[in-house]
This record gives sequence, structure tokens and C-alpha cells, in this order.
Amino acid sequence: MLADIYILANPRSAALGHLFLDRFLPDRVPSATEYQVPQYADRPEMVLTNAADLIRLCEARPELRHAVYWNNRDLLGELRASRSRSASSRHRPKPTKNCHAWKVA
Repeated sequence: MLADIYILANPRSAALGHLFLDRFLPDRVPSATEYQVPQYADRPEMVLTNAADLIRLCEARPELRHAVYWNNRDLLGELRASRSRSASSRHRPKPTKNCHAWKVA
């Protein structure tokens, strides 16, 4: 089963991103082999080959915006969930202008 999941979080934290990915997509592989910084630049400042390096760079440089995608290696695996929608909606933080998105594909 394939699904796109977008994650919004107020803090821009590499640790929080990795905790989320380890919980909900433990058997993952980055979908890209290189990451231009800035993304879509005609003349990038740098090209990274590791998603973890890109995430740490984005954490250190909050002005950077970059999409990062992962694929699930276990396409037949069981989906993971944290809580039911009704239970989690009571505790869901309201997004602010400082929210950052992560995408898992």
C-alpha cells in the first residue's frame, strides 16, 4: 500500500523528525539520491547525498525550505497509527506560521 503522509510540527528538529520516522516508517529508504541546496536552484550552493545531512542542515539554517521523501521498503507491512482520530484531535497543536512539513511517501 502506498500513501503520502505530510507531517507538520512547530519545532524544526532533526531529532523529532527521526523519532517520527522511526516510529511510523522504520523500514525506509530515501527516494532521492541527491539533494540540491537550495532546492530547485539553477546553481546550487551544495549537493548533498544523504537525507540525514540535509535534515541537519535545514535544522541549522531555518531559512532553508526543502522537501524530503522516503519510500517504505515493506510494501506489505502493517500500517502504524498513534491514536484514533477523535482522541488525537483533542491534543493536536494548532499550526503556526513556524510549522515545518516533512513528507513520507
